Amino acid sequence: MANSGDISFDYPNSHFPMFTYSDKIIWANDAALKFFELDDIDQVLYRRFEDFAPDIQPDGQSITAKIDFAINTAMKDDSAVIRLQFYSQSQRFKYAEITVKRLPEKFLFMFYDVSRYAECENTLRLRISRLEKAVATGSDAVWQLNLAKRSFYFFPSLLRLLKYPTNRSSITLEEFYDLVVDEDKPVVNTAYKDFISPSFQDRTDEFRLRDHYGNIIWFWLRGTLETLGVDGTPLIISGTVTNVNVKKESEHHLLQQTQLLQKTNKKLSELNKKLKINEEKLTKQYNILQALLQHVPVGIYMIELKTRKIISVNAKALEILAYDDGIPDCISEKTHKHWFKAQTNEEYPFEQLPIVMALKTGHYAECRDLEVLKSSGQRISVFMAAVPVLDSRNNIFAGLVSVFDITETVRQNNLIKEQNDQYQALNEELRMSNAELIRATQRAEESDQLKTSFLENLSHEFRTPMNGIIGFADLLKDDDVDENDKMLYIDIIRNSAKQLLGIVTDVMEISKIDTGQISARMNDVNIYQIVLEVFKIIQKQAESNKNIQFEFNYSSESTKLVICSDEVKLKQVFTNLINNALKYTQQGFVKVNLSVENNFVVFSVADSGCGIIPENIPLIFRRFVRLNNSDTVGTTNGTGLGLAIAKSYIELLGGTIDVQSEYGKGSTFTVKLPCNH
Repeated sequence: MANSGDISFDYPNSHFPMFTYSDKIIWANDAALKFFELDDIDQVLYRRFEDFAPDIQPDGQSITAKIDFAINTAMKDDSAVIRLQFYSQSQRFKYAEITVKRLPEKFLFMFYDVSRYAECENTLRLRISRLEKAVATGSDAVWQLNLAKRSFYFFPSLLRLLKYPTNRSSITLEEFYDLVVDEDKPVVNTAYKDFISPSFQDRTDEFRLRDHYGNIIWFWLRGTLETLGVDGTPLIISGTVTNVNVKKESEHHLLQQTQLLQKTNKKLSELNKKLKINEEKLTKQYNILQALLQHVPVGIYMIELKTRKIISVNAKALEILAYDDGIPDCISEKTHKHWFKAQTNEEYPFEQLPIVMALKTGHYAECRDLEVLKSSGQRISVFMAAVPVLDSRNNIFAGLVSVFDITETVRQNNLIKEQNDQYQALNEELRMSNAELIRATQRAEESDQLKTSFLENLSHEFRTPMNGIIGFADLLKDDDVDENDKMLYIDIIRNSAKQLLGIVTDVMEISKIDTGQISARMNDVNIYQIVLEVFKIIQKQAESNKNIQFEFNYSSESTKLVICSDEVKLKQVFTNLINNALKYTQQGFVKVNLSVENNFVVFSVADSGCGIIPENIPLIFRRFVRLNNSDTVGTTNGTGLGLAIAKSYIELLGGTIDVQSEYGKGSTFTVKLPCNH
């Protein structure tokens, strides 16, 4: 042991570590060396405590500041107490509770090794910190009831659960009691009586509190005795409180679900009874249906959508499709597609088979012209129909196919069709013969009527000029007739003869047309000159009626146009059309027009006469038909052949003739002749 020199006392055998210190260590006993795990005092002499300790202590202060504080306090109060953390030789932390006493010119440092206590304290502090953090983020809170002070202490997490301001850490029993829901206050009263009872035992309770906003929260409180008073009565009760709202809601929901489950079980029990009854009925119906399916004269089978396999088939289907010996094992392995691909004729697409269409579209499908080649080589005709089969979710899971052997029916239908075709052909021939006979009869009757009318008119037309000729010829025999009257009579006889000649000419001309004896003498003619000549001839006659404006309009192009046609027939047609216009016009106008349009010569005669009623327009070009300016037919002088002859001439010359008329306003006759004819 080294000596410190002149010191007033010496504690070489003290079990407490001791140092004398005057800015540096000037003495240490054996216990001090052991504290630092050192062998020689020279390892500590004239060194500072800072050399054996961290600069910053666990409380956040520097070691120098803490030593200075202890020395200054000891100088004033003769002693001071501090706690320091040191390094040992093994680099472990060691803790010492140090009492500093003031000595003459130096200080005595007495160490008390509290390392184990400090480690437990640190561990406890760490656990408390972790507990506070865990509680702060969870639904639990720690509380402490001080019965002497009648106050609660709790971690801040309880404030969070109750949504209270966080600047408080305790409330009175009265404040706590006010938070309890009225219905649960008896539970709290009972718990409090147990807390203050000398026979207190740990207990748990459930009750409801109102938070800072008045909302009701379920809590589960656990309490345990922590401290007894001097009289043996409980003084401090500690415990935890847990927010069990979710648990209560779950219990409530579980209760509802349990009740619902009980009701459901009851209903299921009833349904099971009904299902059993229905199952028996379905089994019976299934057996009946199976018996019917196996004995109906219709082939029926079912195809599963997913696998396309036949899952059910009756005997008739097997018979029709050439499986006469029952259901072989291979049928269930063959898909519907493979089954029919080799048996349908090549002209019928597989995609149009009824089962394929039904499974694809979800609707009924049928085929009336399907042929199947049986294993015997016989080709039969079948009618096939298919419908989709739905499951409980209205999804297609299979297709039901029905097959009818209609071979005999098709043969009979083909035979009937052949006979019907023959009958229809005969009927068509008979109908055409009857129609032709009817038309011939109508033409004959019409011809008879027209000829009768024609003969009557012709007799009248012949009689009128003949009477004039005979009558005025007799007058010429009278010697008393002067020369002027004789000349007048001769003119009348001449005109009557001309009229009679015109009638005979028309009759002869229409006869030639009917017998095909008429022909055209085609020469190059100037169409303008022909129309102008006819216009000038008729103009003198037209001037006798002062109420009619008679004019000729033509285009410059038409004056030089030369076409190949029959001049005589053109003059006769133009004369007939112009005379007809003058005949049926009492006042107004008769306009003759000549132009060239689209390589056609267009000749037209427009008048403001009486016009033609619509029903008579189709009759205008028919033979022996005469129209007057009323709604009737047949009172105007003439044979009724003029327009018929004109139409025949124009068609002979390669042209067309047309009429447009409005009853009461006038008519327009138009002739078109090709320029290059």
